[in-house]
Amino acid sequence: AGIGPFAIPLGATHKIKVLANDLNPVSFEYLKKNAKINKCEKHVEPYNMDGRAFIHKLGSEKTKFDHAIMNLPAIAVEFLDAFRGWDVEYCRPTVHVHCFVKNAEDDEVVEFAKERCENALGCKLSVEEDGFETHLVRDVAPKKPMLCVSFKLPHELAKLEKVDLSNYKFGIRKGAENDEPDVKRRKLI
Repeated sequence: AGIGPFAIPLGATHKIKVLANDLNPVSFEYLKKNAKINKCEKHVEPYNMDGRAFIHKLGSEKTKFDHAIMNLPAIAVEFLDAFRGWDVEYCRPTVHVHCFVKNAEDDEVVEFAKERCENALGCKLSVEEDGFETHLVRDVAPKKPMLCVSFKLPHELAKLEKVDLSNYKFGIRKGAENDEPDVKRRKLI
């Protein structure tokens, strides 16, 4: 399904410009076809790039946008590091990142999701400064809720060094396995 289920309704119903990126070439082709079928190809601009490269492209081209939806719950949080070095004075969008929280107690879920986002960003998130909030999308299994974490990009990102894209291939850090933190290891990150 890719990003299409978010991009197509936004472009078709709300008639807003949507920059929609999907690395999967099949999903990318369906995104283009669905934009045409739904008569919103003027509003949906499809891209077929690595997520980090896409974020860097938007930043280097000084593309202004209000919202970023990162919808792959298994890995979306890991792509937040691409916003390091972002010019938040020029463009400070609200990011909506979907994620799973595995093996956490009910009272730890929000804090764990926040910690994962902070680790990937390289800075803290604040309710007051950044509008940090979460909502439950659904429970996908016992002890595995899917959340949407939303926040404005923190000002501290501008001070951080940008991620070197040569260290990644197709969004995965070279030499890394799936390094989604386990609740028991989260303090070590």
